[in-house]
Order: sequence, then structure tokens, then C-alpha cells
Amino acid sequence: MNNKTWGFVLTDLVLIKHNFMKTINDLLRKFKSVESEIRNISGKTFTIEEDENGMLDKECPHIECHAKFKVNEEDWRNSEKAEIAFCPQCGKNSHKSEFLPASVKEMVAEEIGKRISANWANDQVIPQNIVTLQTSAASTNISICPGCDSRFAINDTAMFCPCCGSNIEN
Repeated sequence: MNNKTWGFVLTDLVLIKHNFMKTINDLLRKFKSVESEIRNISGKTFTIEEDENGMLDKECPHIECHAKFKVNEEDWRNSEKAEIAFCPQCGKNSHKSEFLPASVKEMVAEEIGKRISANWANDQVIPQNIVTLQTSAASTNISICPGCDSRFAINDTAMFCPCCGSNIEN
């Protein structure tokens, strides 16, 4: 090779190195951008729309029960035991946030995955409200707690009010 050819080879190597470093830096910037979006997910929300009777789906978080029931959204939000709720079937209590049905958790997790992928592929910002979900079909068998007037529905026999925990007879 003559000196002119070596000059082209060295120039090509410098360009390759420059483009490679640019690609790595772009990738690092992309990682930081996606990382920032992921860190902000904890502040994001999702919405569950009530059925026509104002009821939301709930599920007992206790492994031996997992009873599915509905509760009036307003009664649930305003119950006297602010952060605690009760399973109408087994009567065990937990923090209200734990009564979110497994199916809803799965749908939200799937949507978050889609949003992260879209952010990676197209720089789409993850919106504040990640997804709006529909509750299951309205229940016609609505019970009212004699202790606190909360409205709820369960297909099995209800023994406890989900809002106040009162032992009731259905």
C-alpha cells in the first residue's frame, strides 16, 4: 500500500471509531431517558371505571380465599376504617390497596410494559394516566350493610361488610 492508501485507511478507522463512540453515547442517552421514565412510573396512575351501579371489582388478597366481590366506589372511599377493608366472605382485613383484583394488576403491568417499549422504540412519553380499565358487568344482587349502609355485591354468601367489617347475615 502506498502512503495515500494508508491515509484513507486511517481516515476510515477514525470515522468508524467516531461513529461507534457516537452510537454508544446515543445508547447511553437513550438508557438514561428510559430509566427516567421508569423511575417516574411510581407517580403514574391508572383508572378503573365503575359499573352502572357505581360498583368496583375487588378481590380478597388472602391466599386461602381470593373471593371476588364488588363494592360501591363512594362507600369504599369514604368508609369509617379509612385504609382498612374486609373480605365479605372470610372476614380477614388488609390495606384497601391489597384488594385490587389480580386481573387488574396483570392488565396494568402489561400496559406498563407496552408503554416502556413504546418509549424505547419511539421516545413516547409515558402518560400520567397509564390506562383506563372497565370493571366487570354490573351486579344485580346488591347488599346493604346494616351497620354502615355500604353497598356491595358478592356471588357467594356475604358474612362481613367489606367497608366496616361488621358481621352480617345476607
